[in-house]
Amino acid sequence: MRRFGLHLLLGFFLLIFTAVQLQAGRPFETEVSEIHNNQRIKFDLGIDYSHIASRQDLLALPWIGINFSTGQIVEIQAYYDFFYRFTKRATTVYGSGDLSLWTKLRFVEEKGSRPAVGLRFGVKLPNAKDEVGLGTDQTNFYAAGLIGKTWRKLENHLNLGIAIYDSPFRVREQKDLFTLAYSSIYNFSPTLQFVFDFYTQQGADLRFNLNKLTLGSRIAHKKWVWELALKKGINSINKGYQGEQSLDWGLVLSASRYFDLK
Repeated sequence: MRRFGLHLLLGFFLLIFTAVQLQAGRPFETEVSEIHNNQRIKFDLGIDYSHIASRQDLLALPWIGINFSTGQIVEIQAYYDFFYRFTKRATTVYGSGDLSLWTKLRFVEEKGSRPAVGLRFGVKLPNAKDEVGLGTDQTNFYAAGLIGKTWRKLENHLNLGIAIYDSPFRVREQKDLFTLAYSSIYNFSPTLQFVFDFYTQQGADLRFNLNKLTLGSRIAHKKWVWELALKKGINSINKGYQGEQSLDWGLVLSASRYFDLK
């Protein structure tokens, strides 16, 4: 894992180009409360590699995202994966991941000493096949309050929420989890950021209690944004119904393109 830490240095080079407003999103768990004031669409395309156990690896190739900002208050988001699950001495599985749909609302805009406040909620639809370990074939619900504050070049964001998982094994059973995500974003320039991101979810069933730390960089050039991140699971092996939420360590690379509508 240590050698991959060197890859983080690849994010720290860029001449200063025309800036775009940077924001959170995959590969980082923490969602910012701010929404772009003008209507625009952002398309994401990336690769997400996860070493989930001693003999198993999961690769999202590609993962796709679409974000539509309707203006100052509402943002609509959608994410979809295509998965490879590699297991030593077993057949490699390839198939559809789950489609997740999100709505973000900004209630209060950051101004002076007042932080930005918002809400994000969404569902994960049962597109992935549970019989091959790519998903659970169940619908999950998520909701979180968002708060964010900027001090000079440092942005701080906190998400507090819940996750409700349907059980694929027992009818009328669900898993209720408390979720927390926190990120600190340091702006070296209008086009270069370093991101520290932490996510945890905790509940009564230990199979779903997990923690993830992500370090990465974000670079912008005109309407393009590139992101490189290294993620590390903390006590997060054998998580989920079939290990689908497990994480030892992983690497994420993505590119995004903005299109202004007005």
